[in-house]
Amino acid sequence: MASSGDPDSEPQRHTPNFHKIDERAEKTRDRLRNKLHTRQRENSCNAGSPPTSPRRSQPSSPTAAENGFGRGGGKRRLRNSCNQEPEPHLGNHQPNSKDSLEVKRIKDILSSIQKPQVHKVEARSVKVSWSPPPLCMNGSGDPGHNHIDQSHFSYELVMSDKGKDGNFKVVYSGEKRECSLTDLRPGSEYHISVYALNDNIKGMTSEVCSFRTLTAAPETPAAPKLSNRTKNSLALKWMSPLDNGSKITCFILEWDEGKKGNGFREVYSGPQKIYKATKLTHSTCYTFRLAAQNEVGKSDFSPEVYCHTSGSPPPTPEPPKLVRATTTSLQLHWTKPAGADVEAFTLEMEDEDTGYGFQPVYNGDDLTYTHKRLRRNSSYYFRLCASNSEGRSGWSEKVSFTTNPDKPGVPSRPQLKGRLHAQHFKISWDPPRDTGGIDISKYLLEMASGKDGPYEVVYAGSNLEHTCDNLVPGGMYKLRVACVGAGGQSQYSESYSITTLPVTPGQCHPPKLCGKPKANSLQIKWALPDYDGGSPPTEYLVDMVMDDCTSLEVYKGPEMECTIINLLPGRTYAFRVKAFNRVGGGPVSEPSVFTTGAGPPDAPAEPLLTCKSPTAALVSWQTPAGNGAEVVEYRLEWSCVDGTFSQLYTGQSNSYEVKGLSPASYYYFRVQAVNSAGVGPFSPVATCQTPASSPSAVTTFQVVPDETPENPASSLHLEWDEPCSNGEDILGYNIDIGLEGRLVAVEMPVTDFLLEGLLPDTTYRLRIQAVNRIGAGPFSATIKAKTKPLPPNPPKLECVQCGHSSLKLRWTDGTKNSDTKATEYTLQMEDTRTLRFVSIYAGTNTNFKVNRLSEQTPYNFRILAMNDAGEGPFSPIYQFITQKAPPPAMKAPKVQEVTDRTCKAVWMEVPAMRRDPILYQLQMAQGRDARYQEVYKGPETAFALENLEPDTEYHLRVCSVRQCQDDPAPLIGPYSPGVTFHTRSREHVVMETPRPVQEQPIERKELSDEQLVAIVLASFTLLAIFIAFIIQYFI
Repeated sequence: MASSGDPDSEPQRHTPNFHKIDERAEKTRDRLRNKLHTRQRENSCNAGSPPTSPRRSQPSSPTAAENGFGRGGGKRRLRNSCNQEPEPHLGNHQPNSKDSLEVKRIKDILSSIQKPQVHKVEARSVKVSWSPPPLCMNGSGDPGHNHIDQSHFSYELVMSDKGKDGNFKVVYSGEKRECSLTDLRPGSEYHISVYALNDNIKGMTSEVCSFRTLTAAPETPAAPKLSNRTKNSLALKWMSPLDNGSKITCFILEWDEGKKGNGFREVYSGPQKIYKATKLTHSTCYTFRLAAQNEVGKSDFSPEVYCHTSGSPPPTPEPPKLVRATTTSLQLHWTKPAGADVEAFTLEMEDEDTGYGFQPVYNGDDLTYTHKRLRRNSSYYFRLCASNSEGRSGWSEKVSFTTNPDKPGVPSRPQLKGRLHAQHFKISWDPPRDTGGIDISKYLLEMASGKDGPYEVVYAGSNLEHTCDNLVPGGMYKLRVACVGAGGQSQYSESYSITTLPVTPGQCHPPKLCGKPKANSLQIKWALPDYDGGSPPTEYLVDMVMDDCTSLEVYKGPEMECTIINLLPGRTYAFRVKAFNRVGGGPVSEPSVFTTGAGPPDAPAEPLLTCKSPTAALVSWQTPAGNGAEVVEYRLEWSCVDGTFSQLYTGQSNSYEVKGLSPASYYYFRVQAVNSAGVGPFSPVATCQTPASSPSAVTTFQVVPDETPENPASSLHLEWDEPCSNGEDILGYNIDIGLEGRLVAVEMPVTDFLLEGLLPDTTYRLRIQAVNRIGAGPFSATIKAKTKPLPPNPPKLECVQCGHSSLKLRWTDGTKNSDTKATEYTLQMEDTRTLRFVSIYAGTNTNFKVNRLSEQTPYNFRILAMNDAGEGPFSPIYQFITQKAPPPAMKAPKVQEVTDRTCKAVWMEVPAMRRDPILYQLQMAQGRDARYQEVYKGPETAFALENLEPDTEYHLRVCSVRQCQDDPAPLIGPYSPGVTFHTRSREHVVMETPRPVQEQPIERKELSDEQLVAIVLASFTLLAIFIAFIIQYFI
């Protein structure tokens, strides 16, 4: 059921659900209202939350349904009676007492809405309207209601078709105050109610308004069904349709009396739902239709139903007929036996090639069938029978139909047969491989002239060859062939292109002069011959007719114009032309006569060259023929080795002297004459070579540093670029070092030289000249060069501190001159195993301490000094000997077996050092501040002390003494830490645990180089393993 207010502007709104309306719900509503008012009065001074309402499901917009019943989400139920108070909806905030009173006033206004009014009640629609709730109730004007706008109210209309206690559903939601309800059931009672909403506040539903729709004619009944049949009777039955509020009084059944197109006639009218038609004709089709009628009117007729009476099997049908035949299918058609009840036809086919006899190919009620997938140009036999529920007819006569033959295939491409001629040729072709199942009736040969000419049939027949004549020599033709059979014409074959043989071209027109004639050339042109012989001209031959009637070929080429050169000025010449194609040449044209004009002078003879010196030459020439005009100017050009000529002289003289030449160089000269007609050609090139001379000056002369100088303080390494030899090889060089009359000769053609025998730290002015067989060349520019100072002398080396494992060396600078003062020193020590000196220090300090030496061992040293001049010589070898090592420090002795008068001191043994015996010296002190006195000296590691004082404090310490065999003076090591003990008293024999006098800090030993290297290698190994693991795991 659909509702409509303003269909263009009415929005759809979600509406809440409702429950049934009854008296119990009315009591519950009153009880809840009293509790709400009581709680609001208790919380009037405090902010609080109103009682929450049950959750409402989200409604959906109303959906149209037939006869007033909604489907899907449009159906909603009322939870309370029509007078039940709607659930309050106050949003998510917590209102105070003032807000709660305002909401209550608005709800009271919304709940005062009156029940809707019903207008224009019809059978399937009704119009409903309602009034907005009044703002003032009971005639009292409340100024607090002035801010409420009735135009902002929205309304929801609910309806029930099951009585007042039935399920109510929303049929309209919007701001309009009227709507039209359609799709209602005729003669049905409906109940409607409305409620208003404003800003999510909903009022109570209005009173229920009831109405009943008008009655209508019954619905269209369903078609009657056949329940039983015989040869002369049909039994029908049907169902009663909806009565639409008025009871059906009768049913009307009509039929066509078995005569199609004759209209319907009433055969039954009454309240029964069954009918049996008798006295019918067997095997006849009857058409029936049904209508229902009540007090309002008659319904529409039901759909027509076709019923057949029983009968005998159908008669033998006519044989099928051929409608259309193709190469792979046959379309057959047959007719239904007249007056026979036929339910199906069976078509069988026989293929004699298979030998299986007739096989069914179709079974159905159609009168047309197309059998596909047949062989082309093949015969097939068919027969037909009809059947119904009573049985099957006999087979029709056997008929034969043949499929069409197929179009033949494409024949082969035409080919030339025999020799090709200028005006005819013979063409042959092969038949197609696929003839389409039947013999070829004829072939069609088409020919086209040129590349884009249309094809025309030149032969139609059964032969496989044809002679094409009356052709144009050298013409291009395209041929294609197709074959025709009973199945149609095939496609054309690939085209075959052929060109007839050409002939020689015709006579050319006489040549014509192109442009103004020149003194020594004529430009002529000619046109194509009128007939090219079937092949375009490929080249032309132009010959010149001499005075003795002989001809001279002057041009042969593909162009249609040429320039004839090397003619004499003012002469008359005759020319004729002949065209050639790929066959040969045609006849020559008529001669054309032309006269040349005046020309420039001839080329002079080769110039005469005379070398006056290595840098000067005289060029002279003779006057050439003027060719009808006097020579007014000569132009002389020259060139060097690169071959590019440039103008050297312009004038009327017949000679010119060239200066500034290079010795032993080749020069090339040529000359040309000029008259009023133009510039003549150049003379033959004359060549001359200037005589050789002394070398040129050296351009680049410099001092370069020597990487491995033997004596840098007295030598200079010079370098220069080789100058021009001027025709003779350079034999050597002379170097002037700035001293009067002293030249250093370099007798080889080199470009560098080590100048030795110079004074250290001296500035020289140097210049160089090259020498060849002719003489010495000029000196180069002068350069200044300074020799290096002498390297410093070695310093004196001395040992300032000698230990058993180290030597501290010091040296002093032995050079007093500040220019040769050393800036760096290199100290070397002799390796005791390889007996080679190894550098142990290089730097600017004047002292160095050598560590990690062996005791009482001689070591050899030498030193050298260096500065900017280089390294000086090594000093003499110095030898220094390390001292003997004293014995190591000992641990504190231990005191054992302490009594009142005796005790025993025990200490650790020290191993012997280089076979020197070790003695021990034990000292004891009585009291805290007493001095130590020696009580024992010897090789033993224990000593018993006697004659001690009872109850007395004693201190003991011990040291080791190295007794050197080659030195009477012993080496005494450091004393151990002291140990304190008390002797026992005579009254109390108490053993006191000895304790050290003071705590000595433990000396932390430094790691050796081997230990450091081992730690570093272990660290790198672990890091490499970790990186490899990371790469293997993550990559």
